[in-house]
Amino acid sequence: MTEIVEQAAVPALEAVPPCPERVARRGWLRVDAPDEESALALIDRLDAFHVELGPGHGSRCEVQIELGPGGDERLAEALPVVEHWLAGLGLSTVQLKLDGRRFLLEARAA
Repeated sequence: MTEIVEQAAVPALEAVPPCPERVARRGWLRVDAPDEESALALIDRLDAFHVELGPGHGSRCEVQIELGPGGDERLAEALPVVEHWLAGLGLSTVQLKLDGRRFLLEARAA
């Protein structure tokens, strides 16, 4: 089962109840990719979204996924795509940023 855990021991993203103010603020989901090649592979999978590639730390890149006014619905569409990408890379976790908060998306156990 996929688990999204906010860093600093705050409840999982799925446990945060949606509210109109939070949905209105949601603009971008940021995914910390290990390198440019993996970032571009994620971008290829996100054809239903406006996506931008941004710099990360060192060789890392940030994939920026525009959620737009759909807020929670668009987030629910984007997360499975990120999860499949993560599994394809063979990584156990990836860092996400949303609404100024950091989360870890954990890959499903095989």
